This record gives sequence, C-alpha cells and structure tokens, in this order.
Amino acid sequence: MLKDLKQTFKHSLIYGVSRVSSKLTGFILLPLYSSYFSTNIYGVIVRVELIWQFLLILFLFGLESGIIRWYSRNSDENKKKKFLFTVFLFILILNLIFLCLIYFSSGFLSGVIFESPDYSKLIILASIIAIAEAFIYIVFILIRINNRPVLYTIFSVLITTINLVLQVYFVKYSDIKLEGIFYSKIIAPVAVIVILLPYVIKFIKPGFLRDELYGLIRFSYPILLGSIIWMVVVQIDKFFIGFFANSSEVGIYGFASSITGVINFIVMFPFTLAFMVISWRKYSEGNSERFFTKVMTYLYYIIIFLSVLLSLFIPNVISIFIKNPEYYSSIKLIPFICLSIPLSTIHFVGIFSFQASGKTKYIMYSYFITLFLNVVLNAVLISYFKSYGAAFANFISFLALNITIYIFSRKCFYFKYEWSKYLILNIIFVLLTAPFYSIIFNSIYLELGLKFLAVLIFPFLLFLFNFYEKIEIDTVKNYFGKLILRK
Repeated sequence: MLKDLKQTFKHSLIYGVSRVSSKLTGFILLPLYSSYFSTNIYGVIVRVELIWQFLLILFLFGLESGIIRWYSRNSDENKKKKFLFTVFLFILILNLIFLCLIYFSSGFLSGVIFESPDYSKLIILASIIAIAEAFIYIVFILIRINNRPVLYTIFSVLITTINLVLQVYFVKYSDIKLEGIFYSKIIAPVAVIVILLPYVIKFIKPGFLRDELYGLIRFSYPILLGSIIWMVVVQIDKFFIGFFANSSEVGIYGFASSITGVINFIVMFPFTLAFMVISWRKYSEGNSERFFTKVMTYLYYIIIFLSVLLSLFIPNVISIFIKNPEYYSSIKLIPFICLSIPLSTIHFVGIFSFQASGKTKYIMYSYFITLFLNVVLNAVLISYFKSYGAAFANFISFLALNITIYIFSRKCFYFKYEWSKYLILNIIFVLLTAPFYSIIFNSIYLELGLKFLAVLIFPFLLFLFNFYEKIEIDTVKNYFGKLILRK
C-alpha cells in the first residue's frame, strides 16, 4: 500500500515539474501584469483566459481518459497507430468547425461577456490558443502512455519558456501588450508541435477506425459534458462578479485566484496526470479500495499544508513584489479561496469510481447538481458579499460535489472517504491562519517567527486529533531510524 502511494506521488512529482512550469507562467508574470495593466484590464485578461480554457475542453471533446483506457486494453500495435491517426483527424475536423462558428459570432460573444464589441479579436485568439493546446495535449497523452515523463517534462518546460519570454517581450517592449499575451500562448505550443512531429509520426498510420472512434465518442461524451459543467462550476464566479460588480473586481478576485492557483499547479494538475494512468493499473490488480481512500486523505493533507504556507506568507511576498496598490485588497481573499482547493482536487479521485465501472453518466449527474447549486449560491452571495460570496459559494458547492459523488459511488466501484480527517484538516487550517489575518503585528520579525512556528507545528497538531494511523506512525519512525543508521 505505502509503496503504491509512494509511486503515485513520485509520478505526480515528475509530471509536476512540467505542469508547474506551465501553469506558473501566469503566476510569475503577476508583478509584470500589475505594473502594466490596471485591475480593470486584468479583469479582461482573466475572462479571456477562461474562454480559451473552456474552449480547450470543448475542442478536446473529453477524449483523454478514453484514449488512455483504449490503449491500456489493446496490444495490437498496428491498430494503435491507426487509432491515433483517427483521433487526430477527428480533432482537426471538429476544431475547424468550432473555429468557424466562433469567428462569425465573436462580436456577439464580446458584447455578452464584456459588454463591448471591442474584444472580439481576443475571443478569436482564444479559440486559436485552444486548438493549439488541444493538439499538443493529444501529443502529450501519447508521451505519457509510452511512459516518457522526462521527455514530457522537457517539452512542457520548453513551451513554458517560449511563452514566458514572448509575453515579457510583448508586454514590456511592444505596442500590442494585451494581444501579445495571447499571441505568445499560440506560438509556444505550435513551435513544440513542429519539433515533436518526427516523434509523433512514428506512432501513427493512415487509417480510419470508425467503430473505435464511435466507441471513444460514446465513452467520452458524458465526460465532455461533465468537464464543461465542471469548468462552468469552477469559473462562473468570475463572470458573476463582472455582472454584479465590475471588471476591476474581477481583476482583484482573479489576481487572488491566480495566487492560490499555485497550489493547483504544484499538486492538482500533476497529480491528475499521474493518477489517470496509475489508477487504471492499480484498479486492474484488484483489492485497491484502501489505496484510493488513502490517496484522497493524503492529497487533502498536502493541499491543506500548502494552503497554510501560502496563506501565511503570501501577504509578505505581495508587499515586496507588487507595487500597484490596486491589487492589495486581494490579500484577504486568499485563505477563503484556499478552503475550496482540497475539495475540488479530491473529487478527481472520486470520479474514478464511475470511470472504472464504465458508468460515466454519474460524472455528468454529479457536476450538473453542483452546477445548479453553484449558480444559485453565486447569484445570491456575490450580489451581497462580492468576491467573498464567490469564495463561500465555491466551498459549499465543492463540498456538495464530493458528497454527491460519494453517494453515487455506492452503485459503482466503491471506496471510503475519511470525512472526519478532512474536517480535522480544515479546523487546523483555520486555527493556524485566522490569527494572522485579525492581529496587526508591530514587528515583522515577530510576525514571521510566529508564522514559521505555525507551519512547523502543523503535522504535530494532528496528533491531538488522532489523525494518524499506527501503521503510518511506525512507517515514519522506521524511515527516520534507517536514515539515522545510514549516517
């Protein structure tokens, strides 16, 4: 069991290097954005980012899990190559159709989303970014299936580097600062696709597998709908804030979300990449229920710990690197947004219950219930509490999502959730962070000293709540015992 958990988080770490480098681009560029763009324009950037991320889900058609599932069950190399060619052809035709539709409706969409037709070009750029990302995503799935994490990491980092350099150039030295951000996001993946073409060609062969494509679409369609609903659940709060408040408020909330998003970049994204492959392997071995239970618990543990770290020290970091005072009000939002992250992350383990049993319709059902609740909560809470209302709406919605998944999973591949331990971790988070947002310290040294102390005592406070199992304590003792003996 512990060996399996170690392997899962080891693979997550390997893939994490690439995903962190990719997703941290926006985080690294926050000081640059805040220097050259007002919170109002940053609010526009936030919403354009959401548009291309939504379109990426649509353009990929939810195929990722289906492609990996098909590969894990098929040993015919010739058929695999034709299958990949079929997938690429399907994605190409689908994306071109969507691009045409978006091109001719971009003015209308700009008026609806931004209450102005001036951003229609950005919507078109967002759709082109989604196409480039869709193709590089399929290429990276191939690399993951072939168990080439180093290759994956190298080219992911290369995309990030190109994107980062180009954005700095466009924002600092060009006259197309805003558009330049999105040009950079197109050029980077396209360049890597060109470089990787010789590698990809080795794994494809002209041919069209109609029955396999039909089966893939049938399997993936509920996942697509679920992913679209999930995307709306996660991101609709920013559009509600724009409707009930203004673009500047969207910018402030988006800025805080970008900061807390570093936890997603470090944990959630790499974990889901590794888990997608390892979960099927572990499931096929049988008697894997405890594995999935403990993965969820320690995933929650890691995210809460990082949330404590981020909530305590990010105010000090912002005061050093962010010079535009318009953005300072985002600081107090950070711990509230952090509360939702572990709940949104562990649900990716939960929905494997439906993928393993082939009952992917329950993913859509769970997301649809959450979407309805989230829309109602956002409409009510944001109208009264603005960005704080959005944070609370997300927390309640993600809690409801996991409860719904847990209930549905009893009809599928079932494993336990350690609800009491999730509650304990939330209590510890509040106890360690709340004092630093309600007390003003006259000494920065005293403040930082107490914050470091809070981080250090985090794992030990859990002993008071009987969080750890005996086997976990013994494992840690044995590990440190062997470490001491080696020295």
